[in-house]
Amino acid sequence: AAVEVGAAGFASLVGASLLDLTGVLGAGAVAVGGLAILPYKRASLKAATRREVHELRERLNTTLQAHFARELDHSVGRVRDAVGAYTEHVALRRAHLDGAHDALR
Repeated sequence: AAVEVGAAGFASLVGASLLDLTGVLGAGAVAVGGLAILPYKRASLKAATRREVHELRERLNTTLQAHFARELDHSVGRVRDAVGAYTEHVALRRAHLDGAHDALR
């Protein structure tokens, strides 16, 4: 009995949808519209994502280059400070030895 009621309900639903062509046509229009809009939106989102990733990559590269340049300058300054006293000592000794060399000539 339940199967007959289910079959009867299904038949009446199918019959009603066949009589109501505007509903079927409306559903078809929505389906076709969805099939046209979804790929466009997907392509648009992919392009936007690519653009954002490219911009992020450029900002990251610029930031890393600036940071690396600052650190390199800082490191070179520290090395010069560390070696500065020795360089001055070598220059003084060189001048002293050059003077002694000239005196021996």
